[in-house]
Amino acid sequence: MTSLGRSDKNLRYLLAISVIVIVIGSLLIYGLSIQPGEYNPRIETQPHPIPPVAPPEEIPSDEIVFVEVDDLIIKLTPEMHTYATHNGDKGTSIRIQVTLKNNGTNTVENLHFWKVTIYWTDGFANFTSGFIPNTNYTLQANSTYAMELEDSHDWTGIPTELCWGGSQVYGRILISYDSNDSCILTTARFDVAHIIE
Repeated sequence: MTSLGRSDKNLRYLLAISVIVIVIGSLLIYGLSIQPGEYNPRIETQPHPIPPVAPPEEIPSDEIVFVEVDDLIIKLTPEMHTYATHNGDKGTSIRIQVTLKNNGTNTVENLHFWKVTIYWTDGFANFTSGFIPNTNYTLQANSTYAMELEDSHDWTGIPTELCWGGSQVYGRILISYDSNDSCILTTARFDVAHIIE
């Protein structure tokens, strides 16, 4: 075999290896750019986590929150459980009962409950979490739909004071849907129950 033939063969090998490296590298970069639970392409147009802010001057006293935007009425009944075990494990469990009512003549599409940020007033600690199920909802005209959102969060960094009680807790919930230009951001007081295991 001539040196020219060997050179062509080596060039083909190098080209094939380069293509494989580029493909694998692209897949890795794409995979690392996807955040768990944020598969919806509309996430790119929404605020990422709800930014931590100072507590509002007045935390809502009602445990049931009504949000009305256009013809959509959203009723939220949030509750939160915190737990601490004798071996030091701590965490939270969030549950929100939701009733959606569409009083309009148009269908509401891609209604999405993105995330909730929990704050407590006795410190600066907070955390942002997604919801289960993480999905889009379609609400037909003149219809009502009820569901439950939840999230469990094992988190050793949660302040012990929150697990033992005595803190005021509130959450900011981020909601969006297609026909609304901006996100709905509502603040709710969470009814907190404490479980010591």
